[in-house]
Amino acid sequence: MKWPELNFNQEDKDALLRCGFSDVSDSSFTVQSAEGQFIVAPSQYILFSVYLKEFVYQISDYLDVVDKIRRLGQQGAAEAISTQNSTLPEILALDHYSRSIFYKPLVNEADRLGAKKILSDKPGVRTDFLSSVILNCTNLIAVGSGMLPVVISRLKENEDVYKYFENKYISKISFIRSNNSINGFVYSVLTFLQQLDGLESFFSLLNRNSSEHDNFSIETDGYKLTSIFKMSERVLSADELSMGNHIRFFEDPIFFRNDKYYYLSTQWTEGKDSRLDLDSFIKIISNIYPQFGFSTESGRYYLTPKNATESHHNHINNASVCLPKSFALFPGISGTGKSRLVRQQVDECHRLIVPVRPEWHEPSDLLGYVSRIGGKPEYVATETLRFMAEAWKNAYSSATAESVVIKAVPEMQTYWLCLDEMNLAPVEQYFADYLSVLESRKWDGSPDAYSCDPILRIPDGVQNIRSSLGLDAAEFDGLWSYFSAHGMPLPPNLIVAGTVNMDETTHGFSRKVIDRALTFDFGEFFPNDFDDYFEQSASPVKLGFPTRTHIDDRSQLAGATADKDGIQSVAFLGQVNDVLKGTSFELAYRALNELLLSVHFHAPGDDSALKAVWDDFIMMKVLPRIEGDNEKLASRTDDNSNVIQQLEQLLLPMFPEGGKRTDFYRVGKDGVHPSIEFRSIRKLRWMQKRLNNNGFTSFWP
Repeated sequence: MKWPELNFNQEDKDALLRCGFSDVSDSSFTVQSAEGQFIVAPSQYILFSVYLKEFVYQISDYLDVVDKIRRLGQQGAAEAISTQNSTLPEILALDHYSRSIFYKPLVNEADRLGAKKILSDKPGVRTDFLSSVILNCTNLIAVGSGMLPVVISRLKENEDVYKYFENKYISKISFIRSNNSINGFVYSVLTFLQQLDGLESFFSLLNRNSSEHDNFSIETDGYKLTSIFKMSERVLSADELSMGNHIRFFEDPIFFRNDKYYYLSTQWTEGKDSRLDLDSFIKIISNIYPQFGFSTESGRYYLTPKNATESHHNHINNASVCLPKSFALFPGISGTGKSRLVRQQVDECHRLIVPVRPEWHEPSDLLGYVSRIGGKPEYVATETLRFMAEAWKNAYSSATAESVVIKAVPEMQTYWLCLDEMNLAPVEQYFADYLSVLESRKWDGSPDAYSCDPILRIPDGVQNIRSSLGLDAAEFDGLWSYFSAHGMPLPPNLIVAGTVNMDETTHGFSRKVIDRALTFDFGEFFPNDFDDYFEQSASPVKLGFPTRTHIDDRSQLAGATADKDGIQSVAFLGQVNDVLKGTSFELAYRALNELLLSVHFHAPGDDSALKAVWDDFIMMKVLPRIEGDNEKLASRTDDNSNVIQQLEQLLLPMFPEGGKRTDFYRVGKDGVHPSIEFRSIRKLRWMQKRLNNNGFTSFWP
């Protein structure tokens, strides 16, 4: 989980004062409790509290039951449970963990794990137990970590304040629920929504199948789910929840309502049009709770805040945005911070900045070569090649001579290779091997599904290459066996970025290079604002490696609720390509795949966000290809205009002048992405003005 930096405004401070804190400092990053204790970075602690809210209330429910058991006495509580006396009905609606601690020790008088301690009369057990469980389930540094339960306890005692911060900060959390099974995901989503509002909106649409049956269905806007729950007035056994040898309902009731226990079906499927299919579930929940969105990534299902649907990837490789391609160009005038951006992305261990030399003319300048000086062949490995080997060491989980299995995506770090002043030498010459291999990458995020042609084939008879790559330790035997048999592919977690200046000392780019890259015009994506020099109002987001290389099924866009089947994006690119027809700027399948990847990774939740994705795509993938004089830019369909003018005419109704869109690639101090004007319209007008003044134009500054 990547937590954004936050601080408090005056309304936040007033809310904290109502919680019993005696002072909130002017720095907005510390508060003082009534006892004089200081809490460091409380905005983060409140974010943690919001994220843990359901868990906190569950623990509190457990302790409420403990208090009742103490008052009744163990024997009295056991009798109440065994006779179905409604004195403690909630104890039977708790999950398996609760029953193992509370129910079984009482009935069987067994000394199960934790039972004696929890049920003891030790003073302060409620506070101690709450603190221990919370801290055991978080990963905070020891210093000050004990203050987190203090913050949570005070919020729990002031539920209006807890709700205030939940509403304020829920959009800052990248995902609310995730699971790698459909059944587990549906269960976790419904338990979360029950905690949120008791599922009142959901229940208002629920229909009992008939008076004789104890199961229910729901239907809205043409989507239907049948036999969702099994209802009972008592706790059911595993046999009663099964049919044959198959468990048909979760063993633990999903909730207790109107003195009835509701058991959720386990018969959920991913396919459409089944009795309980995930697609219909998502549509129904999205209609009832429009503030939330859904997405999938690497076999996991995510429930996200709607205004953060694009950012469930915050969780993935510690990034705010997964790039749709692992090769980027950073053009801009000198001194705009292009190489600094790379330094800001990751720590020194996970980045390498290589100054490109003008005399580089072949791949060996970047990737090394075999030397036979002295009679014995040795491989002269470059820093770049060793860096790629380091990325592989971070990425792989296990390997044999036949296959390599990579880690789960969240366990990998992003590795940044920056080629500084990339076009001081002809890129197509020294970078040819990478450009060729890049397009061979295939991956859907699965640990055993990554494949790529080798960037390095291990030469025969060269003995030193393994040690020169830092792979001579025994723990890398499997990885080296794979490299020896198949060559070393590009690491899945590697991003290559080239900083670019266009002047009399540099080379231009061929379309082969431009078509394979994402181009970030620094003047547009990361503008220098002198008024922000001392205190930046917005900073670049963390960028992560792409976890998918191809969109080959509409279902892979399900998380993009604004264009869940890709139809709108395909039509949009078709209109753009109609303008470019017959010119050397026409687009092909690669461009369409990368547009759909952009939609997949940003997961736009509404029409505005979808248009922001399109706007960035035009800036990154379409306009960098367009350059030339009036003759080359002439339209093939309209003698009175050129392709720049026609593109502006096409885009202006979609990207209206003065209209605003979300900036995906920068974030403010408050954790919110700023609103900006559409980038591509402004760039098109700049290119047209350049054509008018000089008789020639290009995208490049």
